[in-house]
Amino acid sequence: MVMFRLSEKIGDGSFGVVSRGEWTTSTGRVVQVAVKMLKQDVPSLPQMFEDFVKEVQAMHTLDHVHLIKYFIINKFVLSEN
Repeated sequence: MVMFRLSEKIGDGSFGVVSRGEWTTSTGRVVQVAVKMLKQDVPSLPQMFEDFVKEVQAMHTLDHVHLIKYFIINKFVLSEN
């Protein structure tokens, strides 16, 4: 299971919101990350979801010391309870 702890919002765009977060690896190491969460309606809009997937694929072509090449596309609903 992938474990993320989210903190403040650092940006938003047409697909969703980007938040600062921490990712706990399977070895227990904590890594600072940015987590992009899709807006609730994006997965139900085929063209927007396809555009998002293309964005993720384009990110794979980038090479920078501060870019973590770890991507998860997962569909789930966050509750505010």
